[in-house]
Amino acid sequence: MLITNVKEAIIAATPNIKHAYLDNWIVNEILDVSIRLDTGWPFLETLDLTSTRLRSMPHLPPNLKHFYISHNRSLRDLWPANPAPEYNILPNLEAYSGSGISAEANFLDSFIKAGIESGTLRTLHISEVNYGVGYGHATCESLDNLSITNVLWDEAELELFIDSFPNVKHVDLSMTNATGTLIRKLLTRKDSKVEWLRLHLCPRMSFDTLAYIRDMGVALNIKQIPPLLGKTVC
Repeated sequence: MLITNVKEAIIAATPNIKHAYLDNWIVNEILDVSIRLDTGWPFLETLDLTSTRLRSMPHLPPNLKHFYISHNRSLRDLWPANPAPEYNILPNLEAYSGSGISAEANFLDSFIKAGIESGTLRTLHISEVNYGVGYGHATCESLDNLSITNVLWDEAELELFIDSFPNVKHVDLSMTNATGTLIRKLLTRKDSKVEWLRLHLCPRMSFDTLAYIRDMGVALNIKQIPPLLGKTVC
C-alpha cells in the first residue's frame, strides 16, 4: 500500500489497535474529516482525543465504546459535506466525555443517540459547553454516571436533561445553578437510584439541602463556600 503522508502511516502501522490515547497530542494535522478510522482502525474500542486541538471530526469506527473529546475549542468542522448515513453512528458507545467544545447542541446528541437507543451508554460527562438543552432524545435507562458541570443552564434545563436518565446512580452537578429544589426532586422521584452526588461550588445550594442529602443516605462529595457564611463545607 502506498503511504502518502504521516497520518496514513500511523494508522497503517497499527491496524489491530483497540485503545488509542492521544490526549495532549497536537493532532490537528494528523486526524481530520478525511481520515477513515472506521476502516483503518476497525477494532478500536477506546479513543481519547482530549486537548488535541482537533479542528474537524475523523470518521470513527462503529465499534467504539469509549470516546473522550474534551477541551477541543477549535472543533467546528463536525461533518463532511455529504456524510454517509452511517457516518459516526456509535451503537456500542458506553462512555462519552465532551467538555469545552465549540459546537452546536446536536453534536452531543448525534454521538449519544445511538448509545441511548441500543441501551449501551453508561457514562456521560459534559462541561463548559456553549449551548443549552434545546434538543431532545429518548429516555436512557442504561446510564449510571452523569456529570453536568460548569454550565450556565438554568435549573429547568438541568431538570429536563436529568429526567432523561431515570436509573442514574452517580450525579455530578458541580458549578451549576442547581438548588435544593432540584436535588429533592432527584432523590424523591419514583424508584430513584441515586447513591452519590458531587456538588462542588454550587452557589445556590443551601446547608439545609446538604443535610437533607445526608439524611437520605446519599454519599455527598462537596467543596463549597456558602455566599453568606463564608465557611467551607466538606
